[in-house]
Amino acid sequence: MKITRDAFLYMEPEGDQEDFGQCSSCRMFLRGTCSLHGQNIPVDDDDSCGLFVPGTYDPSEKKHSQPSVTPAESGLVDRQVRCENCAYFEADESECELFETLNECHPDMFLLDPNVKPDGCCNAQVPREPQGRVGATLEKM
Repeated sequence: MKITRDAFLYMEPEGDQEDFGQCSSCRMFLRGTCSLHGQNIPVDDDDSCGLFVPGTYDPSEKKHSQPSVTPAESGLVDRQVRCENCAYFEADESECELFETLNECHPDMFLLDPNVKPDGCCNAQVPREPQGRVGATLEKM
Protein backbone atom coordinates (compact mmCIF):
# COMPACT_ATOMS: atom_id res chain seq x y z
CA MET A 1 0.00 0.00 0.00
CA LYS A 2 1.40 3.39 -1.00
CA ILE A 3 1.50 6.49 1.18
CA THR A 4 -1.06 9.12 0.18
CA ARG A 5 -1.28 12.76 1.23
CA ASP A 6 -3.50 11.99 4.21
CA ALA A 7 -0.21 11.01 5.91
CA PHE A 8 0.63 14.75 5.72
CA LEU A 9 -2.76 15.74 7.20
CA TYR A 10 -3.61 17.69 4.04
CA MET A 11 -6.94 19.54 4.44
CA GLU A 12 -8.93 22.03 2.40
CA PRO A 13 -11.59 24.43 3.69
CA GLU A 14 -15.20 24.10 2.69
CA GLY A 15 -16.05 27.39 1.01
CA ASP A 16 -14.11 30.64 1.25
CA GLN A 17 -12.26 30.88 4.56
CA GLU A 18 -9.22 33.17 4.74
CA ASP A 19 -8.13 31.94 8.19
CA PHE A 20 -8.35 28.21 7.45
CA GLY A 21 -5.61 26.26 9.22
CA GLN A 22 -5.14 29.00 11.81
CA CYS A 23 -6.10 28.72 15.47
CA SER A 24 -8.81 31.37 14.93
CA SER A 25 -10.81 28.86 12.86
CA CYS A 26 -10.18 25.85 15.14
CA ARG A 27 -12.86 24.51 17.46
CA MET A 28 -10.29 24.15 20.27
CA PHE A 29 -9.43 27.90 20.31
CA LEU A 30 -11.04 30.45 22.61
CA ARG A 31 -9.76 33.97 23.31
CA GLY A 32 -6.00 33.39 23.28
CA THR A 33 -5.99 29.87 24.66
CA CYS A 34 -6.46 26.35 23.37
CA SER A 35 -8.31 23.58 25.19
CA LEU A 36 -5.61 21.12 24.09
CA HIS A 37 -2.64 23.21 25.27
CA GLY A 38 -4.24 24.46 28.49
CA GLN A 39 -4.62 27.87 30.07
CA ASN A 40 -0.88 28.49 30.64
CA ILE A 41 0.10 28.41 26.94
CA PRO A 42 -0.90 31.62 25.16
CA VAL A 43 -2.07 30.92 21.62
CA ASP A 44 -2.62 33.65 19.03
CA ASP A 45 -5.39 33.51 16.46
CA ASP A 46 -2.82 33.31 13.63
CA ASP A 47 -0.90 30.36 15.14
CA SER A 48 -1.27 26.82 13.75
CA CYS A 49 -0.71 23.24 14.88
CA GLY A 50 -1.06 19.70 13.59
CA LEU A 51 -4.15 19.11 15.73
CA PHE A 52 -6.28 21.71 13.91
CA VAL A 53 -10.00 20.86 13.90
CA PRO A 54 -12.14 23.18 11.74
CA GLY A 55 -15.01 24.85 13.54
CA THR A 56 -15.81 27.23 16.35
CA TYR A 57 -15.46 26.63 20.05
CA ASP A 58 -18.60 25.33 21.73
CA PRO A 59 -18.90 26.90 25.19
CA SER A 60 -20.98 23.93 26.38
CA GLU A 61 -17.90 21.73 26.03
CA LYS A 62 -15.86 21.53 29.20
CA LYS A 63 -12.55 23.34 28.84
CA HIS A 64 -9.63 21.20 29.95
CA SER A 65 -7.90 22.53 33.06
CA GLN A 66 -4.90 20.33 32.37
CA PRO A 67 -3.13 20.45 29.01
CA SER A 68 -3.45 17.40 26.78
CA VAL A 69 -0.34 18.10 24.69
CA THR A 70 2.71 20.34 24.70
CA PRO A 71 3.37 22.83 21.90
CA ALA A 72 6.21 20.58 20.69
CA GLU A 73 3.91 17.53 20.55
CA SER A 74 1.23 19.36 18.57
CA GLY A 75 3.67 21.19 16.29
CA LEU A 76 2.37 24.61 17.39
CA VAL A 77 3.94 27.34 15.26
CA ASP A 78 3.52 31.09 14.95
CA ARG A 79 2.78 31.29 11.23
CA GLN A 80 0.11 30.70 8.61
CA VAL A 81 0.52 27.16 7.26
CA ARG A 82 -1.67 27.35 4.18
CA CYS A 83 -0.22 26.15 0.85
CA GLU A 84 -0.16 29.70 -0.52
CA ASN A 85 2.51 30.49 2.12
CA CYS A 86 4.60 27.37 1.51
CA ALA A 87 7.96 27.18 -0.27
CA TYR A 88 6.76 23.99 -2.04
CA PHE A 89 3.66 25.60 -3.54
CA GLU A 90 3.62 26.19 -7.32
CA ALA A 91 1.02 28.93 -7.71
CA ASP A 92 0.80 28.72 -11.53
CA GLU A 93 -0.31 25.09 -11.44
CA SER A 94 -1.65 24.98 -7.85
CA GLU A 95 0.59 21.99 -7.17
CA CYS A 96 2.85 20.87 -4.35
CA GLU A 97 6.48 20.37 -5.41
CA LEU A 98 7.15 18.24 -2.33
CA PHE A 99 4.41 15.77 -3.27
CA GLU A 100 5.64 15.72 -6.89
CA THR A 101 9.25 15.10 -5.81
CA LEU A 102 8.33 12.29 -3.42
CA ASN A 103 6.25 10.62 -6.15
CA GLU A 104 9.12 10.85 -8.64
CA CYS A 105 11.93 9.81 -6.26
CA HIS A 106 10.03 6.99 -4.55
CA PRO A 107 7.25 5.77 -6.89
CA ASP A 108 7.14 2.44 -5.07
CA MET A 109 6.37 4.22 -1.77
CA PHE A 110 4.29 7.35 -2.54
CA LEU A 111 1.08 8.05 -4.42
CA LEU A 112 0.52 11.71 -3.51
CA ASP A 113 -1.98 13.87 -5.37
CA PRO A 114 0.11 17.01 -6.08
CA ASN A 115 -2.96 19.14 -6.88
CA VAL A 116 -3.54 21.36 -3.86
CA LYS A 117 -5.56 24.48 -3.14
CA PRO A 118 -3.85 27.75 -2.16
CA ASP A 119 -5.90 27.82 1.05
CA GLY A 120 -5.31 24.15 1.86
CA CYS A 121 -2.78 23.16 4.49
CA CYS A 122 -0.67 20.22 5.67
CA ASN A 123 1.93 19.42 8.30
CA ALA A 124 4.82 19.49 5.79
CA GLN A 125 4.44 23.24 5.20
CA VAL A 126 7.71 25.17 4.96
CA PRO A 127 7.42 28.95 5.14
CA ARG A 128 8.13 30.87 1.95
CA GLU A 129 9.61 33.85 3.83
CA PRO A 130 10.49 34.52 7.45
CA GLN A 131 7.62 35.94 9.51
CA GLY A 132 8.24 36.45 13.20
CA ARG A 133 9.27 33.18 14.78
CA VAL A 134 8.75 31.18 11.61
CA GLY A 135 9.73 27.55 11.78
CA ALA A 136 10.18 27.58 15.51
CA THR A 137 8.01 25.53 17.80
CA LEU A 138 6.41 27.79 20.34
CA GLU A 139 7.61 27.09 23.84
CA LYS A 140 5.40 29.63 25.62
CA MET A 141 5.60 28.06 29.06
